[in-house]
This record gives sequence, structure tokens and C-alpha cells, in this order.
Amino acid sequence: MTPEKPAPDIGKRPLWFFIRCAVAAGLLAALVLLVFNREDSKRLLENVRAFHLVALVPLLCLFLFLGGLNIWILLRGLSQPVSLSSVLSAYHLSWAASLVLPARTGELGLLYFLKQKKIPLAASSTVFLTDKIITFFLYAVVPFFVWLPDSVNAIASRTGFAIFLLLGVVLLLSTIFFRSGRWANLARNFETFRRNGIGSLALNAAVTLIKIAVMGGIYTVAFLSFGMTVPYATVTALAILTTFVSFLPLSISGLGTVEAAAIFLFGRISVAPEIVLAVYLLLRLLNYGYALFLWLFLKP
Repeated sequence: MTPEKPAPDIGKRPLWFFIRCAVAAGLLAALVLLVFNREDSKRLLENVRAFHLVALVPLLCLFLFLGGLNIWILLRGLSQPVSLSSVLSAYHLSWAASLVLPARTGELGLLYFLKQKKIPLAASSTVFLTDKIITFFLYAVVPFFVWLPDSVNAIASRTGFAIFLLLGVVLLLSTIFFRSGRWANLARNFETFRRNGIGSLALNAAVTLIKIAVMGGIYTVAFLSFGMTVPYATVTALAILTTFVSFLPLSISGLGTVEAAAIFLFGRISVAPEIVLAVYLLLRLLNYGYALFLWLFLKP
């Protein structure tokens, strides 16, 4: 029986990290200079609604709770004896790490934090991959059920097709590796899901749909906080599309690139760029503030 390899150290390339920091800072600074002026800033501040700003905090907490619950559901499907509170702690810390590492790679920290909770690497890797496959599949499907302008609908369709293609490649490569005898522990865990964990997979998918609904609520309330009403279903679909951009390894967690994509997509439904940028910057600040709170009080 070969010993399990430790979770990968995801922060060993400081040069690339600082390059991506510079890219993120440059992109964001350029957007702010191009989009905002003194009159826009004054008008936005005058329209801020405190009630909606406060409402964003419990919505973010619920969103993260559902993400941790999804991981716990899959771990229980593999008969891993771990408490929900332990999984939530690990999930929150990995989410916080994803905000400061490129292409959301900080989420891989979940493997490390679950290892500290005595969860085998093979089990946590299986759960991580399964959760991502389900999430990406539903992210690709949901925009198809929302009415969007033709220009945005074309982008959504192509993005969905690309995600389906990517998932197909991942599943094909996984099957090849499993049949060749590599990743034997992962193969056994996926076989356990196939035989006994169908209920866990279905429950994970249901919770993921609720999580998507909450994400749409977060963005809708964020727009309302600046006095802008955008249809909930449309906001949800466009938020999903901008989320895909955050996985591109160009900057830190898509900082700058996500905002640029959001300005482009929401501009197709006639939302002013200064409002879009204000909303996304507000949510960035909320995320970073909550992440700092987590790192200070959860003490990884």
C-alpha cells in the first residue's frame, strides 16, 4: 500500500504570483479610470441603499454554507466520518485562499484543510472533482433556460458548449486513467459513488441549484443597493458567465478580467458600465472583508 501524497503546495511560484498581481492591478486601475468620473461617483454614492448593503452579508454566508454543505454531502456518500462544522471550516478557508491566488487555484486548498481533518487525500480529491463537475454542468445548463438578448445568448450558448466539451474531455481522460490502473484510490471512490452514492450526487445537484439561486440573489441585491433593478433571471445567467472568466489564469481570482467581462455582458442589456463596475467592486470588497475575518478567526 503506497502512502498518499501530500496536498500540493499551491503558492510556490512568487514571481508568477506577483506578475498576476500586477496584471490584476493594471486591469482594475484601467477600468476605474475609464469608467468612473467625479459625477458618476457622486451619483452612485447618493443612490446607495444601506438596507440592501446589509442584506448582502447573510446572503454571502448562506452561499458559502451551501458550498460547504455540498462537500459534506459527498463525503458522507463515501462514508467519511466527518462533522459538518469541520467541513465548513475547511471550505471557508479554501474559498478565502481562492480570492488571492490565480484562476481560483486556492480552492485546491480544500484538499489540504480536509487532510487536517483526517480525510484521506483520495476521498477529498474525489469529492472536489465530483462537486466541480456537477457545478460546472449546472452552470452551463442554467443560462439556456433564461431569456437573453441575441448577442448575449450567443455568448452563453458558446460558453455552455465549451464547458460541456471540457467536461466530456475530463470524463474521458478520467476513464482512461482509471482503466489503466492509475489513480486506483480515486477509481475506487468513484465506483463507490456509482454503487451507493447516487442519492448523494442528486442531493449535491439540488443544493447546487439552490446555491446558484442564492448567487443570483446576491447580484440582484447588489444592483438594488445602487438603485438599479435588473431582472433576477438575467442577472443570474450573466453572473454565471462572468464566474467562468475567474477561472482563466490571467490574474488573481479573475480580478480585473471578471469586471471587464461583466461590463461587456451587462452592457448588452443596457446597464451603465459605472453601475456594473460599482457592483462588482462592492462584492469584491465584501468577499475580501469576509475572507480576512475567516483567516483571523478560524486560524488555519
